[in-house]
Amino acid sequence: MSSKKILQLILTIAIVLCIGCQRSKVKQVEQKNTESKGTVKVVHRRPRGTPNIVISDDTTIVVPPKETRIRFKNFTVVIHNFKGYESPYKENDSGEYSDHIDTSEYSFNETERSDADGNALPSYRETLIAKYDTVHLSEHVEETINNTLIEIVPNDKSESFKVTWRYLSSLNEVVDDNIHRSSKEWDKAYSKTVHYQEATKVIALKDSGKFFFRASPHTPDMVQIEVKNGKVVPVNFHNSKEQIDIEQRYWDEDMRRVRAKYRLKDTSVKLRDDYETEVTLAIGRKLFMYNYDAHLFRIDRIRNSKVVETKYLVVYISDGC
Repeated sequence: MSSKKILQLILTIAIVLCIGCQRSKVKQVEQKNTESKGTVKVVHRRPRGTPNIVISDDTTIVVPPKETRIRFKNFTVVIHNFKGYESPYKENDSGEYSDHIDTSEYSFNETERSDADGNALPSYRETLIAKYDTVHLSEHVEETINNTLIEIVPNDKSESFKVTWRYLSSLNEVVDDNIHRSSKEWDKAYSKTVHYQEATKVIALKDSGKFFFRASPHTPDMVQIEVKNGKVVPVNFHNSKEQIDIEQRYWDEDMRRVRAKYRLKDTSVKLRDDYETEVTLAIGRKLFMYNYDAHLFRIDRIRNSKVVETKYLVVYISDGC
């Protein structure tokens, strides 16, 4: 399948998943803290970068650092300090496997949890084994991609990698709920809404160390990951004014492009939803909202200066819906 067809498929999936929410995300640069709090009780303070020590009844459990590991045939991707999928194992780490997890895109490496005698292996790290060229993940309220470190673990270290990033976005018609309608009229109005798939400008992610790439910031608060003495450790970090300014310029540039393409006009209509959403875009009498729906990461594997393989990661953005 060509890169163009893959991108079209990804964009189609993104718009279908986001249509159900009419809450405006006119800017993804929100003043919110995305630091993950965790759900386990920490028994005592510990050095940064070490596993959490937790108590479950009378059992001490060592919880590895939060991460998403995706294994392709020729390399593994590790997204540090971010878990963008549902684990098939219960939180008490009993080893009981859940069969309700969607594994259409990947399987889990559950056979690597223990040795031939059934003894748990301390080196085990839960890993998604990709079945296709594209893997879809999701942000959650306390799980966001922001300055996140993306590590590539190659099978062949003589090869190099290029990682690029962009937003998958959409321009969606909004039904004005200030107008009184019957139930049948509401259904008719929604059925006639139009939706346009978009994508922002491609940005090459900086290689902050061989095989380490930093995802672009898109919120002012986060928990950063960095490499010290060959080890990955989290540190508290706030986006700099320069980073926030770059994101603002990126948004402004993209909005100019979208406004010109669709001949959007300014308006101001406040909806009566739970968020009191203000719609600020219009085409004629139709109201529209422009949303960032997902992050798209493209990973190129390079050998002898030639791209020999391309994989994609799609991370849907959490909007509270």
